[in-house]
Amino acid sequence: MALWRALVVRGGWEGHRPVEATELFIPFLERSGYAVRVEESTQIYADAAELAGTDLIVQPTWTRPAPSLPPPRFPVPRR
Repeated sequence: MALWRALVVRGGWEGHRPVEATELFIPFLERSGYAVRVEESTQIYADAAELAGTDLIVQPTWTRPAPSLPPPRFPVPRR
């Protein structure tokens, strides 16, 4: 049973091999007690509830957005 939740956000230019790069360390995270969720878009950052329940965020290989992806939108905190 996983002790923590990790979010891996990967994408961008395929020439930098974002999938292959993250697949190198995802098994390590799982062996270390993380339930790993993988997202192929930065849109996950707009989901405050998902982020609040995440213990670790890893975004190692988002080098530049793919032309087909919309730009990321981030929520504006309200006071």
